[in-house]
Amino acid sequence: MACNYHRWTWDLRGQLTKVPEREGFPAFDDACFALRQVSVDVWGQFVFVNANPAAEPLLEFLAPLPARVGPY
Repeated sequence: MACNYHRWTWDLRGQLTKVPEREGFPAFDDACFALRQVSVDVWGQFVFVNANPAAEPLLEFLAPLPARVGPY
């Protein structure tokens, strides 16, 4: 995956793998720019992204909602 603006590239584990024109930046540790892990789940046609690693699973959080909106 790549940033369309800076063209930095990360692998599927979120590790920074490429920094074009690196010589224009001060020295830095690539590990400091790794992508954070997030939880992703789907409910209906909605995709939910949660950056909180301690969050409960989406379907547990939404448990009362599907029964209430099912008829709609």
